[in-house]
Amino acid sequence: MDSSSPYTTLPEVVVNAGHDPESKYRPRVPPKSPRLTNALVESMTTCEYYLRPILYADCEGMTGGEARPRGLACRDKLDNAKRPAQFVKNKLRKKITWADNPKMQSREYAVTSLFPRILYTFSDVVVFVLREVRTFQTDVLVQLVNWAAMSIDKSINQPTRPHIIIVVNATDASIEERQWDPDTATCGLLDDYQHSVYQVSALRDTLARLSMLGKAITTTKELLEYYYSSVTVVRIPAKGRYMKIDEQIGTLHNLIGTKCAMSHAQKKKIRMLLNAQMLPQYVDAAYDHFSRRLDEPFDFVEEARRHAPLPQDFSGHILNLILSMYNNYDHRRSRVKDLLMKPSRPIASCIMLDATRDNTQGTYSTLLRNTYYDPLWVALREFCDYWLRCSFEKDGQECRNAKNSHEKGHQAPTGKVLGRGDYKSMFVADDFFPVWIDEIDEHIKRLEEGAQHYDRDESALIPKTHIEVMADFYRNANPGRPASSFKSNLTCLCCVREIPENVLPCGHILCKACVQVYGDNAGQGLFRLRHCPLHPRETSWPQPVLIKFKPEEAGVRVLCLDGGGVRGIVELAILQAIEEALGYHIPIQNFFDLIVGTSTGGIIALGLGVKRWSVSDCIKHFKDLCGDAFTSRPLKTLAVVSHRSFYKTKPLERALQSAFNEHSPLYGGFKSGSSTAIRVAVTSTLATENRPVILSNYNTEGERDALPYKFIRPRDPASELKIREAARATAAAPMYFKPFVQDETMAAYTDGAVHHNCPAFVADYERRLLWRDVSDWAPDIFLSIGTGLRNARVAPQPPRVISPPSSRRARSKSPPHQLSISGLSYMWRAANTIIDDQLNCEEIWRKYHAKTTAPGQIDSVWDEGRNIRLNVEFERERPALDKVEELENTERYAVNMIKDDLRIDEVASRLVASCFYFEKIGIDYTGQYKCTGNIHCRFDEGSRDIKGLGHILRDRIQGTTFVPSFFLDENYGSEDQRQYEVPIPTETIDNMCHLGFFKLPTSLNIDASHLSSMTRLSLCLQPDGYHYHQRQGSLHNSTKLLVSISGFPRELFAQDNLSPPQPQEEVTGDGKELAGSENMPTPPQLEVPMPVKKESVLSKIRSISQLSLSPKLGSPAEKVGENWDNKETAPGAFQEHRPSMRAGRSSESSLFSFEIADDRLEADSRSRDEWTH
Repeated sequence: MDSSSPYTTLPEVVVNAGHDPESKYRPRVPPKSPRLTNALVESMTTCEYYLRPILYADCEGMTGGEARPRGLACRDKLDNAKRPAQFVKNKLRKKITWADNPKMQSREYAVTSLFPRILYTFSDVVVFVLREVRTFQTDVLVQLVNWAAMSIDKSINQPTRPHIIIVVNATDASIEERQWDPDTATCGLLDDYQHSVYQVSALRDTLARLSMLGKAITTTKELLEYYYSSVTVVRIPAKGRYMKIDEQIGTLHNLIGTKCAMSHAQKKKIRMLLNAQMLPQYVDAAYDHFSRRLDEPFDFVEEARRHAPLPQDFSGHILNLILSMYNNYDHRRSRVKDLLMKPSRPIASCIMLDATRDNTQGTYSTLLRNTYYDPLWVALREFCDYWLRCSFEKDGQECRNAKNSHEKGHQAPTGKVLGRGDYKSMFVADDFFPVWIDEIDEHIKRLEEGAQHYDRDESALIPKTHIEVMADFYRNANPGRPASSFKSNLTCLCCVREIPENVLPCGHILCKACVQVYGDNAGQGLFRLRHCPLHPRETSWPQPVLIKFKPEEAGVRVLCLDGGGVRGIVELAILQAIEEALGYHIPIQNFFDLIVGTSTGGIIALGLGVKRWSVSDCIKHFKDLCGDAFTSRPLKTLAVVSHRSFYKTKPLERALQSAFNEHSPLYGGFKSGSSTAIRVAVTSTLATENRPVILSNYNTEGERDALPYKFIRPRDPASELKIREAARATAAAPMYFKPFVQDETMAAYTDGAVHHNCPAFVADYERRLLWRDVSDWAPDIFLSIGTGLRNARVAPQPPRVISPPSSRRARSKSPPHQLSISGLSYMWRAANTIIDDQLNCEEIWRKYHAKTTAPGQIDSVWDEGRNIRLNVEFERERPALDKVEELENTERYAVNMIKDDLRIDEVASRLVASCFYFEKIGIDYTGQYKCTGNIHCRFDEGSRDIKGLGHILRDRIQGTTFVPSFFLDENYGSEDQRQYEVPIPTETIDNMCHLGFFKLPTSLNIDASHLSSMTRLSLCLQPDGYHYHQRQGSLHNSTKLLVSISGFPRELFAQDNLSPPQPQEEVTGDGKELAGSENMPTPPQLEVPMPVKKESVLSKIRSISQLSLSPKLGSPAEKVGENWDNKETAPGAFQEHRPSMRAGRSSESSLFSFEIADDRLEADSRSRDEWTH
């Protein structure tokens, strides 16, 4: 309402109007006060409608004033350094860069210039309260028009204009009854002041400006409806008729809901309805924009580009290709057809490649019109509706608005309204699409004709032809720009069908499938690329780029690091102890596929996994960082209120910049010299939303909408976080350090420990998304490391609760109502959450372990202790997370406590075993459950890591009495279990140490009794087995305790679709033979070794080394005795392997079928709540 009007309780009564008196929920309404807020905007919410809660912004007037708001009174006290005052709500401060003179620095200027740009742009309904109707013409009408006129051209592609509701308060109760009806009241007011537009001199300039735009205004109603979607008048009676007051308040409340619903319907129709997650992001982006550039318009479409999710289908990737061209080339509307015709040949080739990869049956032309027709139409339709700009032009200025956000008419890039009217375009999608499809079809036919000249397999020819097409396209698409200017974080620009993840030196990012096709396969998941397939002429590298993938039949190894401030030194001490147990032969991070960390653990994860520091280097950097970061401010208690942090931020940022390099991006930066891709993710929190997020150096396929956190991946590579920025974001602990604000996106981040101080569930989610082919396998090892425990024998101390500084004198001078609204701010709550989570980390881990070892996840028989939690228990109270003076003592204590922990040796053994995996090279094609394969090492041939692994194995040799051995268990866990030993020859170990080469002299032949029989391959590194994880009453108690190699135990034959052996039937009749069947070799009939009955499982264990070198067919020595040298004489006897199943898969088909243990990790597959604002 107008600032000159007396105080009103209208916002409070409207919020309470829809509240059920019997409900326990009370709407959040500011307390009553005779003082005006003057320039402050008070927000209130009501949850009357669960899915669409309404957010009310109560602003006292449109003109404001210079009176200092009461919410800032505490700052006066702080400035005078007299005493601390009550802490106000922790809001991210926005520095207004354009306020460079006294006038712009005034509060009135902000209220009249900045606030309208935000409120008009994002409000669904504007309610203006006036007391005297006679002031409508002279004052109110001018305010309503000027307020909207100041803002209407300060946003582009705004989906809707707000509705205006004029509330005539304190109306004379004696008016006739029909005047209480909003329709009648609206007509009455607008009719009474129908011609006021010509009678108010302040509106003449506005009318002249609209006339120049072709909008002739003749009435007050027309003028208001130019700036607002609709106009409605509601009367509220004066005191006395309390029943009528309640009735009219209810009418106003319902009318607000109706108008909000109308606004939502329009936004939903054009797919621009912001939900509870997206609204704060857009509002915060608008604040950032206007605080830096007041007169430049805020573009909704450009903001939408920033929040574009990872594409999930072919249409999404095609749209990305079109947008990449559209944003890099001439935007003249007359050239849209030419722009879309250019990629028609690449799209034709992409369709052929996609169909070939998926082995889709049918001619390519048929597939185009049946399978790919709809995705192409969706991509074109979305481009035209949301991205293609209007073709209207005036005075050399083009309209900036797109079709679905053209509600305000034609707007120039500056936001200036060029004229009213509907969206115009010379390009008509409905007419163009059939022509486009025919053009793509013609290119398909030409490509097919070219392929017929070659006598080669289609699966090899199509990819070769495709890359020639794509290279030619990027070379000639824009002669003025090189092919390297085409870049995308979200779409592989080679195949245009997958999400990219492998960065090349030229800056292009390719998907896994393209690397596998266009790279040289060196085995064990290693590929060499000699040039970028998108522009091979310009990128002939002296040394091939090495790209490493997890071998298909290997499992996943996960490292999870807690947060804990300076106590992160405990994690480093534990990691160093594991390295020591491994003889310091291999860096600890090279044993893991995924590292996830929070806060301090996140910094360590970035150092180990991204920067590839050694543990020793990491310890050095960590100590330097702690020493620089925890630089206290004077008067520490008062500093947290005035500066929002105990510690200075600049020293922390300088230390991170020095350690992590200023310009290294977290994702998208090429790293030479290493082929192993360690996936690293750190947790953080979006400060404005209090929403958990992860920042990573990888991309993933798959749907993420149901996840309880957000995956940050900007569309524009230039907006990607740098490594130091990710470290700053994950460790921005509330109260200790200020939030981190990224310059490119203005996104604000706080510590990840607010939600995930022990990120075990996050790590499990991510490993399932990263490696979907083994998502239902249990990890080879899931190692979680903590930052210290309190000694359970010490009397528990009350939880450390951080409270806002206060004083009795300050409280006595504060109004009583102010105590109720200040409360604990988000910063205090978040800080206490971090501290409390230190107590909860072990409980979170117990819940994770319980969930993942439940019968529906990993059967108790196969629970081999893969989930391992390492931590150190302090004798006394743990050091505080900022107790930097205790850093050295904490390190010494952790080293002493962990050195005798037997679990260190257990972890070391599991890591060594996880370096080996089994690869099938063929299965019995006759329906018998037999296969053959080899054990491989995951490290690259010739690398230091495989040499180091050889030294680890050689250290385990004990003279002539023991060498490390593999063990094969067939029908594992059943009464028919058979076990065979496969010693590792010393020659093989020597080859590993000196040549970096691992190969067993023989292949393994594996049998199974039935389809779901379990097979286990394990490694023994010491003669007495392992006794640190024995289980009572189980099979493991009667046999050596061994460590499974990667990917075992599992059902080796379950996904090979083998049918049980069937009796052969003689085929008679005159049926036609298949061409060439006469000369086809018949599959060999292999005998299945019949198991010999034994008294116990132990009696079935035999050493392969003791068997005859020329065993009879069917003898146990067949397991490794044959090298399958005769397989070439029997082509067709074996088929290529397919992914196999492993023990521990979920009983549900859903990727995220298990329950979430922590309520902060509660995933909800339903759509996010939509907010009315």
